[in-house]
Amino acid sequence: MRDKKIQGDSRWLLWKLALSFSFIGSFPVLIAGVWIIQDARTHIAKSTLEVTRLMTQSMDAMRESLTGITQYGINELSSTLLDINRKMPDKAREQLEGVYKSFFEASERELEGLDLSEEARRVLKGRLEKIKGDLIGLSQATYADMTSEMRAAIENNKQVVAGSILSAEEGTKAVTVAAKSEMDKAVAEASRQIWTDVGVTIALVIVFAVTLGIIMARRIANPIKALADTARRIAEGDLTLSVERRSRGELGILEAAFKEMLLYLKKIAELVEKISRGDLTGQIEPRSDRDALGKSLKEMSFYLREMAVLATNISAGHLREEVVPRSDQDGLGKAFSDVVQYLRSIALTAARIAKGDLVREVQLGSKEDVLGEALREMILGLRSLISGIRTGAQQMSEDARSQAVAVQGISDSIRQMAHNVQAIAQRTEAQSVSIEETSSSVEEMAMTAREISESVGSFSMSMEKTTESVLKIIEAIQDIEIHVNTLVMVSREAGTDAEKGTEAVMRTLEGITQIKQAVEDTARVIKRLSDKSERIGEIVNLIDGIADQTNLLALNATIIAAQAGEHGRGFAVVADEIKGLAERTMKSTREIGDLIRSIQMESGEAVKLMKMSSESVVSGVTLSMEAEQALGKILKSVQKSEGMVYQIAEATREQGKSAEHVKKAIEEIRKMLDQILRAIDEQSKGSKQIRSAVGDIRDLSHEINSSMEVQATGLSQIAASMQEINQLVQRNSEQARRLLQSVDRFILEG
Repeated sequence: MRDKKIQGDSRWLLWKLALSFSFIGSFPVLIAGVWIIQDARTHIAKSTLEVTRLMTQSMDAMRESLTGITQYGINELSSTLLDINRKMPDKAREQLEGVYKSFFEASERELEGLDLSEEARRVLKGRLEKIKGDLIGLSQATYADMTSEMRAAIENNKQVVAGSILSAEEGTKAVTVAAKSEMDKAVAEASRQIWTDVGVTIALVIVFAVTLGIIMARRIANPIKALADTARRIAEGDLTLSVERRSRGELGILEAAFKEMLLYLKKIAELVEKISRGDLTGQIEPRSDRDALGKSLKEMSFYLREMAVLATNISAGHLREEVVPRSDQDGLGKAFSDVVQYLRSIALTAARIAKGDLVREVQLGSKEDVLGEALREMILGLRSLISGIRTGAQQMSEDARSQAVAVQGISDSIRQMAHNVQAIAQRTEAQSVSIEETSSSVEEMAMTAREISESVGSFSMSMEKTTESVLKIIEAIQDIEIHVNTLVMVSREAGTDAEKGTEAVMRTLEGITQIKQAVEDTARVIKRLSDKSERIGEIVNLIDGIADQTNLLALNATIIAAQAGEHGRGFAVVADEIKGLAERTMKSTREIGDLIRSIQMESGEAVKLMKMSSESVVSGVTLSMEAEQALGKILKSVQKSEGMVYQIAEATREQGKSAEHVKKAIEEIRKMLDQILRAIDEQSKGSKQIRSAVGDIRDLSHEINSSMEVQATGLSQIAASMQEINQLVQRNSEQARRLLQSVDRFILEG
């Protein structure tokens, strides 16, 4: 429509020029020339106004294009920032999920290696899956919350940029209004100048009126048409054309202005295109102080560069930079400032946790503050964990002290048992010596009995020859007196030896009774030791369970510290220390468990040995009682023999006083000799029994000595084991003390 109007105006101008040729050579030519000039100037003014209108429309179109391009650039920047924000959590999420996967695979392998029932294994697997889901959901919720905050900040940035574009539009409108006002003033001034110059120009343009009119019409109409076409293409957004200055004067100035405007618009379009691609390195300088569009674009480019650098620093973990909003309407600056303040508060909370401060509560930014809620739950979990560890360590320390007291009591009992066993061994050795002496006495008594038997035989032969000679009888009586005296001495010695044997057997019986009592006491002590070992085993299982739970909680704390990143390193060190301490505690409890099982096995062996010793002691008591009975019989026989010997002595004395009673005496002596032979025979039998009993007692003494040696060896091993247990208890006490020191660095109450 505008092109048709311009073409119509041009044809109308040419028609009026052609009409003026019909009046050449007459006075009306002057009037026509003046009218043509005036009409030409009027058309110039109209064309200028049309060009101004087209420029205004072009500026409006350019503004709309700039708004669209800028909006497109902001959208691209927003999508780029969101992509950066999305990729960063994706990468962190992938790393965290990799850590989760490795941890839970290792946990499942450890679970498969445990000797558990199917139900327990299924429950543990379910708990592991639940913990895995909770951790992944927590990390996703945290990153989703940060992403939503970043999107809100970008929306605020869009509003700020829209405000900047609105300001640029207002500046453009102001420039357009000012240009139009100046153009109106120029047209009015040109109209006044026409009437002023009419008188002067009449004389000059009369001759060349027609020619000058045609030439001016062509020179003015063609450039104006070209400028109108250029303005139309600029209004359509085509900035690929070029404008060359071909005229002079006002048209030349207008063409130069069009050329500069086109170059300026091309530069602005290039900058906006770079911004739309995410390239913020481009710069533009305002043409003048009144270049509102250039100033707005420069400030927008600088502001976006600042925001991009700040976003990069935040993604790298630099939180020391201050973010100051440009104005109250700077939504993007406020959003970045809020994000930095929030991350600083989270970092400060993590630093306090790393230093052991668990007293302060986490202030939530809003109801949807997932990261703050996670930190609060982590602090609550750490408080519970540290309290449990502290209570367990204190209980461990108290149990260690109780174990030390119990072990000391057991060690004292074992030392007393060893002393008793040594005393029993010494008594048994003395008893063996007494038994050997008794055996020697019995042998001597047997030899004496044999001698008596031989003497009695000789005496019988002498008695047969008594009738031959009294002298021989007297000599025989003297021999009998000698032998009787010897027999008296032997009888007394036999009685004394029998009494000593009886006393030795009684002492042996008492010693065996003491051995039996000591064996029973030892069995009871070993039974108490076994019971205490079972109690220690229960305590060790409790400590093992606490260490296992501590290890699992340390793993959870390590995962949360890994999620916190740089700010969770200090806490990760504490979690690793707790985990190492738990592993050392589990190792120590396993060693204690092995030692306790070894002690229980040795205690069982000791109980068996004690039972065997008790049976041997009972057998020894029985044999000692039999030996006592045999010695009693021997003592009675000896006493009886001693009486007979006294009777023989009395008879011999009576026989020496009177020879008349020789035959009677001989008969009585024969009777007595028969009795003596019978007594000697009984004494031989008793001596054999005594020798057999003494041999049994000797064997029993050797068995008792062997049992005492075995008991002494077992007690030595038990004492060594108790010493190792005491050392392990001391190490557990030291580990509990170190665990308390490690836990005391955490402050749980204000």
